[in-house]
Amino acid sequence: MKAVLVHGLAGAPDNHWFPWLRRELKKRGIPSKAPKLPHPFLPVRDEWVAELRNAIEDPEQTVLIGHSLGCPTILYYLEKYRGKKKFPVVVLVAGFGRQFLNEKVEKLQARLLRWHNKPLDFGKIRPKCKKFVCINSTDDLLVPYSEGEWLAKKLNAELVPEKKRHFVAVAGHGTVELPSALDAVICNIKPK
Repeated sequence: MKAVLVHGLAGAPDNHWFPWLRRELKKRGIPSKAPKLPHPFLPVRDEWVAELRNAIEDPEQTVLIGHSLGCPTILYYLEKYRGKKKFPVVVLVAGFGRQFLNEKVEKLQARLLRWHNKPLDFGKIRPKCKKFVCINSTDDLLVPYSEGEWLAKKLNAELVPEKKRHFVAVAGHGTVELPSALDAVICNIKPK
């Protein structure tokens, strides 16, 4: 089993809770990778989806974990994925899957319009994975909790509520560990 972690806007493979989760997965014999996605401050959806596609070797042995804009990256990848093998679990942290209204991030929303220029086809996405888990924060100022509820409903996913703002860390403060993401992986994979 392997894990692929997909960072969000202005993110990187080594920030927030990613390093902690990768260490914890390694302790349990699960190697992981977190690709550095191109242009993290001005992302292009197709470029991010291509990087994710390149990071996946065997879907049946790959857990996908996304944060913020990494979540729709995973969803757009799954929508286009044509293989027969199912992913064991997809974990979406501070995830969303559509354009939403949020006055606090109005400029950000304008930049992301190109990401959601057509609605995702959840009927194509759901069958590609055995289990979806959405972890959303009830006090997130960027992605409202209602978006996590909406996404969980569309995916028939388990919804895990947290109170961790947008699951980010700055200078070692904030969300540097995320046990609910680790639990979502460990509880939904079969040991070898």
